[in-house]
Amino acid sequence: SLRGVRTLSHADLDGDGLPELLVADGWHYAYGEHGDARLMAHLGTDWTQTRPLAWLPQNYSIRDIDVETIRGRTAILLTGSHDVYLLTPDGLGWAQERLGKIDETGNAVFIKTQNGPAVAISGQPVQYIELALP
Repeated sequence: SLRGVRTLSHADLDGDGLPELLVADGWHYAYGEHGDARLMAHLGTDWTQTRPLAWLPQNYSIRDIDVETIRGRTAILLTGSHDVYLLTPDGLGWAQERLGKIDETGNAVFIKTQNGPAVAISGQPVQYIELALP
């Protein structure tokens, strides 16, 4: 990792039947100065190949990684120290979309609504973001 691991997850991102290890690294005890919120995927049967998936500017860490399959597409929800991001695959890798602000103790989750998939971000008021995935 770059400076230290904050959180881990796993998912089969490439459809090969093997899970990729998702590592939110960049954690640092002096996070205000040196934290760097980035997401790396470790690939292969022994997870020795690495590939960067996301960098969250203005955030010092990624506190949570949630992976869902929505309408046949993989979506990754990243809860950073200040913002929530959605990653979806595109022709060049992973598109990164900032969904909204979050407080440092907040939570963001995928939800199902009558209108389709969405993300709920805790706070006063709660933010609901409908996902426009094909």
